[in-house]
Amino acid sequence: MVRVMRPSASEFPERPRILVLKLDHIGDFVLAMRAFLELRTAWPNALITLICGPWNCRLAQRAEIFDRVIDYSFFPESASDNQRPTAALYSKFAKFDVGGPYDIAIDMRYDDDTRPLLAMVDAKFRAGYAAKNINLSLDLELPTAEKPATGEERYSRPLHAELQMLVLVSTLINYFRQREPHPICEMLPKAGAIPGLSDQRSIVVAPGAGKTTSQWPLKNFAALCAALTERTAHNLLLVGNQGDIEKGRIISASLPPDRVCDLTDKLPIEELPELLSNVALFVGNDSGATHMAAKLGAPTICIFSGAADYRIWQPIGPNVKTIRTEIECAPCDFMRREHCPIGVKCLSSIAVDDVLNTALGMLSASKAIE
Repeated sequence: MVRVMRPSASEFPERPRILVLKLDHIGDFVLAMRAFLELRTAWPNALITLICGPWNCRLAQRAEIFDRVIDYSFFPESASDNQRPTAALYSKFAKFDVGGPYDIAIDMRYDDDTRPLLAMVDAKFRAGYAAKNINLSLDLELPTAEKPATGEERYSRPLHAELQMLVLVSTLINYFRQREPHPICEMLPKAGAIPGLSDQRSIVVAPGAGKTTSQWPLKNFAALCAALTERTAHNLLLVGNQGDIEKGRIISASLPPDRVCDLTDKLPIEELPELLSNVALFVGNDSGATHMAAKLGAPTICIFSGAADYRIWQPIGPNVKTIRTEIECAPCDFMRREHCPIGVKCLSSIAVDDVLNTALGMLSASKAIE
């Protein structure tokens, strides 16, 4: 199955509704206060609701960080009386009015006993630490670092609880800051004219990638470029480094000379951002050029192989679509095509029409916005 994906951070509202779960004890709450403040500082206009144990309500109200504080007894007040929560406790919380819906729900406890509560909250995005004993998938999930590592990693040091909570909140904040301009945008002048082409915005295609297992077949790129020249009025620019010269030559040879400009190994890397900052569309593999285009805000299509984990390495930007194939062997971490026993099926199974239709849709949407 081929999937077209887009990171969800671009859809985040300006004034989010945020739910914070911190149901444990006084010491835990005190250690979390810096993280609470980070949330409020990041989103000063957010509507932030805290659900905490009754023993922490007055402290939470006095902090003046939250818009609403709700008390809920999930644990005994004394930590020494703690036991694993029962099914009845979870069932009771499921019926409790938490005041949703929320844009974000975050569980600030690193023990996994409260993690199932996130699934009972009406929220678009859920964040917390990875649960060790519970099959629950969160949108943002960090590993805990409470216990020292063993074996070969026995020299690793545990991370203090206060820092763990700050890391969780900081990661959450920066996830949603993906929609903000990347620092590279502040470094660049506006794009200049490209010799030999009209002033209209062009479609930029980058057929190369650092790993051969990340390169969509060259014949597919050639077919895509031919279809784009037939179906649109945009000219094509081919970009790449010295290793992509032959790819550029093969693709450009099959296109009308007045519709394509082959810039492979002709445009210094430091000038590439200027070009990408004002294009109609960018199409590429999982490569540096693709990440650059995404960060610069260009309408970007990334053809993503199974060699890497898309959840970690897919490009991020305000207008990005990642096209990938669901395949059991991904991610494989193979660097070269000859290492793959099934001929990099994760890429070869992505049809030209899958990419073409996505491209035409993005070009149409961009024109409508303009």
